[in-house]
Amino acid sequence: NVPTLLSDHYGMSNISAIHGITLSAWGFAGLTGNQMAAWIVSHFGKEVEIGGYTVNPTGYQTVLYVTLALYVVSLLLSIFFVRKPADKAE
Repeated sequence: NVPTLLSDHYGMSNISAIHGITLSAWGFAGLTGNQMAAWIVSHFGKEVEIGGYTVNPTGYQTVLYVTLALYVVSLLLSIFFVRKPADKAE
């Protein structure tokens, strides 16, 4: 679905480059997101034992807050930097 959506929004002339950038961003997020979450869990809060399992509820809560902050930043970037394409007379 992504190539179709990108071609509808940006046109077929740039579809290859834009699709490549999109896939690169997904790959970067896949590689760094889990590493960032693991670092946050290990450095924030303290581990407690619940039902025989050792967990860090504060660390996981902090991951959710950081994720929320990143979503807000991306929303603001989308609102202020992405413009509606001009309608072309066909």
